[in-house]
Amino acid sequence: MALLFLQRHSFLLHLLFLLALLPPFTHQIQQQRHHPKINTVDLNALIAIKNSLIELPTTSFFSTWDVTASDPCSSFSGVTCALDPFSVTLRVTILTLGTGLYDSSRLAGSLSNSIANLTELTQLILSPGMVTGPIPPQLGRLRNLRVLSLTNNCLTGTIPDSLSALKNLHTLDLSYNQHTGSIPPGLTKLPELKVLILASNSLSGELPTVSAQLLHLDLKSNRFTGLLPPSMPLSLRYLSLSDNIMWGPLNGLESLSELVYLDLSMNKFSGPIPTSLFFSTTLSSLFLQRNNLSGRVPQQQEGPTAIEWGGVHRRLEPQFFNWGIINGSCWCRELVLK
Repeated sequence: MALLFLQRHSFLLHLLFLLALLPPFTHQIQQQRHHPKINTVDLNALIAIKNSLIELPTTSFFSTWDVTASDPCSSFSGVTCALDPFSVTLRVTILTLGTGLYDSSRLAGSLSNSIANLTELTQLILSPGMVTGPIPPQLGRLRNLRVLSLTNNCLTGTIPDSLSALKNLHTLDLSYNQHTGSIPPGLTKLPELKVLILASNSLSGELPTVSAQLLHLDLKSNRFTGLLPPSMPLSLRYLSLSDNIMWGPLNGLESLSELVYLDLSMNKFSGPIPTSLFFSTTLSSLFLQRNNLSGRVPQQQEGPTAIEWGGVHRRLEPQFFNWGIINGSCWCRELVLK
Protein backbone atom coordinates (compact mmCIF):
# COMPACT_ATOMS: atom_id res chain seq x y z
CA MET A 1 0.00 0.00 0.00
CA ALA A 2 2.79 2.39 0.87
CA LEU A 3 4.45 1.74 -2.49
CA LEU A 4 1.19 2.38 -4.35
CA PHE A 5 0.65 5.60 -2.39
CA LEU A 6 4.13 6.85 -3.31
CA GLN A 7 3.63 5.97 -6.99
CA ARG A 8 0.35 7.91 -7.14
CA HIS A 9 1.81 10.94 -5.41
CA SER A 10 4.92 10.78 -7.57
CA PHE A 11 2.71 10.98 -10.67
CA LEU A 12 0.78 13.93 -9.23
CA LEU A 13 3.96 15.75 -8.35
CA HIS A 14 5.28 15.17 -11.87
CA LEU A 15 2.03 16.48 -13.36
CA LEU A 16 2.11 19.57 -11.16
CA PHE A 17 5.68 20.17 -12.25
CA LEU A 18 4.65 20.09 -15.92
CA LEU A 19 1.70 22.39 -15.30
CA ALA A 20 4.02 24.83 -13.58
CA LEU A 21 5.94 25.11 -16.83
CA LEU A 22 2.89 26.05 -18.91
CA PRO A 23 2.46 29.73 -17.97
CA PRO A 24 5.94 30.80 -19.14
CA PHE A 25 5.53 28.74 -22.32
CA THR A 26 2.12 30.26 -23.01
CA HIS A 27 3.54 33.69 -22.30
CA GLN A 28 6.34 32.99 -24.76
CA ILE A 29 3.83 32.06 -27.50
CA GLN A 30 1.86 35.24 -26.78
CA GLN A 31 5.04 37.28 -27.00
CA GLN A 32 5.86 35.68 -30.36
CA ARG A 33 2.41 36.53 -31.66
CA HIS A 34 2.68 40.16 -30.54
CA HIS A 35 6.28 40.56 -31.72
CA PRO A 36 6.85 37.91 -34.40
CA LYS A 37 10.24 37.59 -36.03
CA ILE A 38 11.06 36.79 -39.62
CA ASN A 39 11.45 33.11 -40.42
CA THR A 40 15.12 32.12 -40.26
CA VAL A 41 15.00 30.28 -43.59
CA ASP A 42 13.49 33.33 -45.27
CA LEU A 43 16.08 35.66 -43.75
CA ASN A 44 18.93 33.46 -44.95
CA ALA A 45 17.35 33.36 -48.42
CA LEU A 46 17.17 37.17 -48.53
CA ILE A 47 20.84 37.39 -47.56
CA ALA A 48 21.78 34.96 -50.35
CA ILE A 49 19.68 36.93 -52.85
CA LYS A 50 21.41 40.16 -51.87
CA ASN A 51 24.84 38.55 -52.19
CA SER A 52 24.08 37.32 -55.72
CA LEU A 53 23.09 40.76 -57.00
CA ILE A 54 25.20 43.85 -57.66
CA GLU A 55 24.09 47.43 -57.32
CA LEU A 56 25.02 49.50 -60.36
CA PRO A 57 26.58 52.95 -59.81
CA THR A 58 24.21 55.49 -58.20
CA THR A 59 22.07 52.58 -56.99
CA SER A 60 21.38 52.15 -53.28
CA PHE A 61 18.49 49.70 -53.23
CA PHE A 62 20.09 47.41 -50.63
CA SER A 63 21.03 50.23 -48.27
CA THR A 64 18.06 49.31 -46.06
CA TRP A 65 18.90 45.61 -46.00
CA ASP A 66 20.60 45.51 -42.60
CA VAL A 67 20.64 41.85 -41.55
CA THR A 68 21.00 42.87 -37.90
CA ALA A 69 17.76 44.85 -37.99
CA SER A 70 15.16 43.76 -35.46
CA ASP A 71 12.41 43.65 -38.08
CA PRO A 72 13.66 43.09 -41.65
CA CYS A 73 10.08 42.75 -42.87
CA SER A 74 9.43 46.43 -42.22
CA SER A 75 12.92 47.81 -42.89
CA PHE A 76 14.03 45.91 -46.05
CA SER A 77 13.04 47.74 -49.24
CA GLY A 78 10.88 45.62 -51.53
CA VAL A 79 10.01 43.01 -48.89
CA THR A 80 6.48 42.31 -47.66
CA CYS A 81 5.72 39.66 -45.04
CA ALA A 82 2.73 37.95 -43.49
CA LEU A 83 2.34 36.00 -40.25
CA ASP A 84 2.45 32.23 -40.54
CA PRO A 85 -0.01 31.05 -37.85
CA PHE A 86 1.61 27.63 -37.63
CA SER A 87 5.22 28.67 -37.05
CA VAL A 88 4.27 32.05 -35.50
CA THR A 89 6.94 33.66 -37.68
CA LEU A 90 6.85 36.19 -40.49
CA ARG A 91 7.13 34.77 -44.02
CA VAL A 92 8.09 36.75 -47.11
CA THR A 93 5.10 36.96 -49.47
CA ILE A 94 6.16 39.71 -51.91
CA LEU A 95 9.69 40.42 -53.12
CA THR A 96 10.36 43.37 -55.43
CA LEU A 97 14.03 43.73 -56.36
CA GLY A 98 14.60 47.31 -57.48
CA THR A 99 12.23 50.25 -57.53
CA GLY A 100 11.18 50.03 -61.17
CA LEU A 101 11.44 53.80 -61.50
CA TYR A 102 13.19 55.20 -64.55
CA ASP A 103 16.87 55.95 -64.01
CA SER A 104 16.75 54.71 -60.41
CA SER A 105 17.83 51.56 -58.60
CA ARG A 106 19.18 49.11 -61.18
CA LEU A 107 20.71 45.77 -60.38
CA ALA A 108 23.18 43.43 -62.06
CA GLY A 109 24.51 40.02 -61.04
CA SER A 110 22.39 36.87 -61.16
CA LEU A 111 19.31 35.34 -59.55
CA SER A 112 20.06 33.13 -56.56
CA ASN A 113 18.61 29.63 -56.30
CA SER A 114 17.75 30.56 -52.71
CA ILE A 115 14.69 32.45 -53.96
CA ALA A 116 13.03 29.03 -54.01
CA ASN A 117 13.32 28.88 -50.20
CA LEU A 118 10.79 31.71 -49.92
CA THR A 119 8.01 29.15 -50.14
CA GLU A 120 5.20 31.57 -49.21
CA LEU A 121 6.08 33.98 -52.02
CA THR A 122 3.10 35.17 -54.09
CA GLN A 123 4.85 37.89 -56.12
CA LEU A 124 8.42 38.01 -57.42
CA ILE A 125 9.28 41.14 -59.38
CA LEU A 126 12.72 41.99 -60.74
CA SER A 127 12.84 45.59 -61.90
CA PRO A 128 14.57 46.48 -65.19
CA GLY A 129 18.32 46.23 -64.89
CA MET A 130 21.27 44.15 -66.11
CA VAL A 131 20.78 40.88 -64.26
CA THR A 132 22.29 38.03 -66.28
CA GLY A 133 22.29 34.24 -66.30
CA PRO A 134 19.45 31.72 -66.40
CA ILE A 135 16.19 31.64 -64.53
CA PRO A 136 16.74 29.25 -61.60
CA PRO A 137 14.68 26.11 -62.28
CA GLN A 138 14.10 25.88 -58.53
CA LEU A 139 11.50 28.66 -58.90
CA GLY A 140 9.11 25.90 -59.88
CA ARG A 141 8.87 25.07 -56.16
CA LEU A 142 7.11 28.36 -55.39
CA ARG A 143 3.64 26.84 -55.53
CA ASN A 144 1.93 29.98 -54.13
CA LEU A 145 3.42 32.29 -56.77
CA ARG A 146 0.86 34.37 -58.68
CA VAL A 147 3.03 37.03 -60.30
CA LEU A 148 6.48 36.42 -61.81
CA SER A 149 7.96 39.43 -63.62
CA LEU A 150 11.62 39.45 -64.68
CA THR A 151 11.27 41.86 -67.61
CA ASN A 152 13.91 44.14 -69.12
CA ASN A 153 17.09 42.44 -67.97
CA CYS A 154 19.76 40.30 -69.65
CA LEU A 155 18.57 36.86 -68.61
CA THR A 156 19.63 34.01 -70.88
CA GLY A 157 18.95 30.33 -71.48
CA THR A 158 15.71 28.48 -71.95
CA ILE A 159 12.53 28.99 -69.97
CA PRO A 160 12.64 26.25 -67.30
CA ASP A 161 10.09 23.46 -67.70
CA SER A 162 9.69 23.59 -63.93
CA LEU A 163 7.69 26.82 -64.20
CA SER A 164 4.86 24.64 -65.53
CA ALA A 165 4.37 23.51 -61.91
CA LEU A 166 3.23 26.98 -60.82
CA LYS A 167 -0.48 26.12 -60.80
CA ASN A 168 -1.50 29.42 -59.16
CA LEU A 169 0.42 31.65 -61.58
CA HIS A 170 -1.69 34.54 -62.91
CA THR A 171 0.92 36.74 -64.62
CA LEU A 172 4.22 35.76 -66.25
CA ASP A 173 6.38 38.47 -67.82
CA LEU A 174 9.82 37.44 -69.09
CA SER A 175 9.91 40.02 -71.90
CA TYR A 176 12.94 41.94 -73.15
CA ASN A 177 15.56 39.40 -72.17
CA GLN A 178 17.67 36.98 -74.19
CA HIS A 179 15.81 33.71 -73.69
CA THR A 180 16.14 31.01 -76.34
CA GLY A 181 14.43 27.72 -77.16
CA SER A 182 10.73 27.00 -77.25
CA ILE A 183 7.90 27.70 -74.82
CA PRO A 184 7.42 24.74 -72.44
CA PRO A 185 4.05 23.23 -73.49
CA GLY A 186 2.82 22.97 -69.92
CA LEU A 187 3.49 26.65 -69.27
CA THR A 188 0.76 27.91 -71.61
CA LYS A 189 -1.79 25.51 -70.09
CA LEU A 190 -1.56 26.69 -66.48
CA PRO A 191 -5.15 26.86 -65.19
CA GLU A 192 -4.90 30.31 -63.56
CA LEU A 193 -2.71 32.01 -66.18
CA LYS A 194 -4.27 35.24 -67.48
CA VAL A 195 -1.27 37.27 -68.70
CA LEU A 196 1.67 35.82 -70.66
CA ILE A 197 4.32 38.25 -71.94
CA LEU A 198 7.42 36.78 -73.59
CA ALA A 199 8.06 39.57 -76.09
CA SER A 200 11.50 40.55 -77.40
CA ASN A 201 13.51 37.41 -76.77
CA SER A 202 14.93 34.83 -79.18
CA LEU A 203 12.30 32.17 -78.62
CA SER A 204 11.49 29.83 -81.50
CA GLY A 205 9.30 26.92 -82.57
CA GLU A 206 5.57 26.76 -83.14
CA LEU A 207 3.05 28.27 -80.76
CA PRO A 208 1.64 25.71 -78.30
CA THR A 209 -1.99 25.56 -77.25
CA VAL A 210 -2.68 28.22 -74.64
CA SER A 211 -4.89 28.32 -71.56
CA ALA A 212 -8.59 28.88 -72.23
CA GLN A 213 -8.62 31.61 -69.55
CA LEU A 214 -5.84 33.71 -71.10
CA LEU A 215 -6.61 37.43 -71.52
CA HIS A 216 -3.27 38.88 -72.66
CA LEU A 217 -0.73 37.18 -74.95
CA ASP A 218 2.32 39.12 -76.15
CA LEU A 219 4.94 37.15 -78.10
CA LYS A 220 6.18 39.85 -80.47
CA SER A 221 9.78 40.13 -81.67
CA ASN A 222 10.81 36.49 -81.41
CA ARG A 223 11.46 33.74 -83.97
CA PHE A 224 8.23 31.80 -83.83
CA THR A 225 7.23 29.94 -86.98
CA GLY A 226 4.26 28.05 -88.34
CA LEU A 227 0.53 28.66 -88.49
CA LEU A 228 -1.75 30.35 -86.02
CA PRO A 229 -2.90 27.82 -83.40
CA PRO A 230 -6.14 26.13 -84.52
CA SER A 231 -7.94 27.41 -81.44
CA MET A 232 -7.28 30.52 -79.40
CA PRO A 233 -8.85 31.45 -76.04
CA LEU A 234 -12.25 33.05 -76.56
CA SER A 235 -11.47 35.34 -73.63
CA LEU A 236 -8.41 36.85 -75.34
CA ARG A 237 -8.38 40.67 -75.35
CA TYR A 238 -4.79 41.43 -76.31
CA LEU A 239 -2.86 39.45 -78.93
CA SER A 240 0.51 40.48 -80.37
CA LEU A 241 2.50 38.13 -82.59
CA SER A 242 4.26 40.92 -84.47
CA ASP A 243 7.77 40.52 -85.87
CA ASN A 244 7.99 36.74 -86.06
CA ILE A 245 8.22 34.30 -88.98
CA MET A 246 4.66 32.97 -88.97
CA TRP A 247 2.70 32.20 -92.11
CA GLY A 248 -0.58 30.91 -93.46
CA PRO A 249 -4.15 32.24 -93.34
CA LEU A 250 -5.67 34.21 -90.51
CA ASN A 251 -7.85 31.33 -89.37
CA GLY A 252 -9.52 31.19 -85.99
CA LEU A 253 -9.70 34.94 -85.41
CA GLU A 254 -13.43 35.09 -86.15
CA SER A 255 -14.27 33.58 -82.76
CA LEU A 256 -12.21 36.10 -80.75
CA SER A 257 -15.09 38.44 -80.03
CA GLU A 258 -13.43 40.03 -76.98
CA LEU A 259 -10.31 41.30 -78.79
CA VAL A 260 -9.40 44.92 -78.12
CA TYR A 261 -5.85 44.88 -79.55
CA LEU A 262 -4.53 42.72 -82.40
CA ASP A 263 -1.05 43.00 -83.93
CA LEU A 264 0.02 40.40 -86.51
CA SER A 265 2.33 42.73 -88.43
CA MET A 266 5.74 41.81 -89.86
CA ASN A 267 5.08 38.12 -90.52
CA LYS A 268 4.27 36.12 -93.64
CA PHE A 269 0.53 35.70 -93.23
CA SER A 270 -1.43 35.40 -96.45
CA GLY A 271 -4.99 35.31 -97.73
CA PRO A 272 -7.94 37.55 -96.87
CA ILE A 273 -8.54 39.43 -93.64
CA PRO A 274 -11.47 37.91 -91.70
CA THR A 275 -14.51 40.12 -92.22
CA SER A 276 -15.43 39.84 -88.54
CA LEU A 277 -12.43 41.97 -87.56
CA PHE A 278 -13.94 44.98 -89.32
CA PHE A 279 -17.32 44.56 -87.68
CA SER A 280 -16.02 43.96 -84.15
CA THR A 281 -17.58 46.09 -81.43
CA THR A 282 -14.55 45.71 -79.17
CA LEU A 283 -11.48 45.94 -81.44
CA SER A 284 -9.80 49.34 -81.22
CA SER A 285 -6.31 48.65 -82.61
CA LEU A 286 -5.50 46.45 -85.60
CA PHE A 287 -2.00 46.12 -87.09
CA LEU A 288 -1.51 43.90 -90.14
CA GLN A 289 1.21 45.65 -92.12
CA ARG A 290 4.12 43.88 -93.81
CA ASN A 291 2.42 40.57 -94.56
CA ASN A 292 1.18 38.98 -97.79
CA LEU A 293 -2.51 39.61 -97.22
CA SER A 294 -4.92 40.36 -100.06
CA GLY A 295 -8.59 41.03 -100.70
CA ARG A 296 -10.96 43.82 -99.76
CA VAL A 297 -11.84 45.71 -96.63
CA PRO A 298 -15.65 45.37 -96.42
CA GLN A 299 -17.89 48.40 -96.55
CA GLN A 300 -19.23 49.10 -93.07
CA GLN A 301 -22.21 51.30 -92.37
CA GLU A 302 -22.36 53.70 -89.48
CA GLY A 303 -24.26 52.35 -86.55
CA PRO A 304 -23.77 50.65 -83.20
CA THR A 305 -20.68 48.81 -84.46
CA ALA A 306 -18.87 51.96 -85.53
CA ILE A 307 -15.94 52.86 -83.26
CA GLU A 308 -15.25 56.46 -82.38
CA TRP A 309 -11.77 57.94 -82.15
CA GLY A 310 -11.80 61.21 -80.26
CA GLY A 311 -15.42 61.72 -81.27
CA VAL A 312 -14.53 61.68 -84.98
CA HIS A 313 -14.94 58.74 -87.37
CA ARG A 314 -11.78 58.19 -89.41
CA ARG A 315 -12.17 56.73 -92.87
CA LEU A 316 -9.68 54.17 -94.14
CA GLU A 317 -8.77 55.03 -97.71
CA PRO A 318 -7.58 52.36 -100.19
CA GLN A 319 -4.09 51.23 -99.25
CA PHE A 320 -1.46 49.15 -101.01
CA PHE A 321 -0.66 46.26 -98.73
CA ASN A 322 2.59 44.62 -99.81
CA TRP A 323 1.73 42.60 -102.93
CA GLY A 324 -2.01 42.68 -102.29
CA ILE A 325 -4.38 45.61 -102.64
CA ILE A 326 -6.75 46.46 -99.84
CA ASN A 327 -9.78 48.48 -100.96
CA GLY A 328 -12.82 49.78 -99.15
CA SER A 329 -13.46 51.62 -95.92
CA CYS A 330 -13.74 50.81 -92.25
CA TRP A 331 -14.57 52.52 -88.98
CA CYS A 332 -11.80 51.86 -86.49
CA ARG A 333 -9.76 53.74 -83.90
CA GLU A 334 -6.46 52.57 -85.28
CA LEU A 335 -6.00 50.43 -88.39
CA VAL A 336 -2.55 50.07 -89.94
CA LEU A 337 -2.24 48.17 -93.21
CA LYS A 338 0.67 49.87 -94.95
